[in-house]
Parts: sequence; structure tokens; C-alpha cells
Amino acid sequence: MAAEEQKDDFKMEDLTDINKTMSMVVKQLSFVENMSPFKLGQIAEMITKINKDAGDAVAPYFAGGQVVFLLLFVGYFVVSVVALAVDADAMSCPCASESWIWLYALLVITIVTFLGFIIGAVQWVLNLIKVEIPSSALSLPSPAAMTTFAVLGIILWGGMSEKCDDFYASNHGMLLTVFHIMVIVMCIGAVIGLSTFVGQIITDIGSYWDQFSKQYLPIGEKKDEDKA
Repeated sequence: MAAEEQKDDFKMEDLTDINKTMSMVVKQLSFVENMSPFKLGQIAEMITKINKDAGDAVAPYFAGGQVVFLLLFVGYFVVSVVALAVDADAMSCPCASESWIWLYALLVITIVTFLGFIIGAVQWVLNLIKVEIPSSALSLPSPAAMTTFAVLGIILWGGMSEKCDDFYASNHGMLLTVFHIMVIVMCIGAVIGLSTFVGQIITDIGSYWDQFSKQYLPIGEKKDEDKA
């Protein structure tokens, strides 16, 4: 009976409350979002840990943002794969030794996406076996990879000669555009990811301090009372 009441409460209260419904959407999309450079779900969860009411209040906006960014990510992924296939000749063109943007695009689209998939799979397994770890534990690999690719992309972009830039623009325009978009996305994703990671560390430290205080500080207070 208790289980049935909990299910009924969930249906009546959670699904009819827009804030709670959107909070659930944020959690459900977190697995897919791990493959995207922009992880709004992590920010929403961090806000909820800091202040639950604030987290519920911003959940609808973050859920909407998640859907939009995931749709953009799908488009970005598809266009990138198409560019890699259409402009595969750029892999062995004369400018490839100077600015290997085809290989860069391949590495970004495979490593960042696959890394996000692995992190999402690990989170799913941990939730399945009901093992809790600090939220920051799995948040570093993605921004670290994006930071690496951001720096590498800036170097390739800045070091590209005018001759090669004209060559790519004339013969592999789609690939060049995708390369520019990737560098910008990696830069923005790295900044947001690292900022979120730092925020999660601060939140985790605060959470552990609260647990420590509740467990040990009352003992000290009782000792002081006994002495008095």
C-alpha cells in the first residue's frame, strides 16, 4: 500500500507541478547531455544542491535550454560527420601537413562524444547499483578534453597560412566552417565546463562539511555542557 501511495503521489504531485516535472526532465536528459559540449543539467543539479527551492525555480528554464542545446548538438554532430565524409580528400591535401583540420574535426567529434557516452554509462551503472559519488568526480574529463582541443584548435587556426585558408575555403568550405565552429564550441564548452567543475567542488566540500558538522560538532557541544 505504501508503494502504491508513493506512486500515486508522484503522478498527482510531480507530473502536475511544472517545476517538479522539469526537474525530472533535467535528470532524465543528463545521460544524453553528457555527449554534448554544453551540460546545463550539471549546472541545474549544482543549483539544486545549493538551494532546492532555487533549483526547482530554474528547472523549467534549464530543461528548455537542454532540449534546445541537444537539438543543436544533433545538428552539429550530423553536419560534422557529413563534412568529414564529403571533404575526406582534405586528409591528404597539400595543406594537411601544416593545418590538419580534417583530423582535428575527426578527433573532436569522436573523442569528446565518446567520452561523454562513457561518463553517462558510468553514471547510469552507479545509479543502478545505488552508489553515490561526488558530482565533481565525473565532471572533469569532458572539460579537460575540451580545453585541450580548444587550445589545439586555436593554434591550428592561428597558424594557418593565408594560402591554406584560401585553399580550404575554395575546395573544402564546409570542412573549414565546421572547423571554425568546433574551435568556438570547444572554447565555450571548456569555460562553462571548468566553471561548473569548480562550482561542484565547492558544493561537494560544503556538503561534506555539513555532514561532518552534524556528526561531530554536537558531541563537542555535549562535552562542553558536561564540563559546565
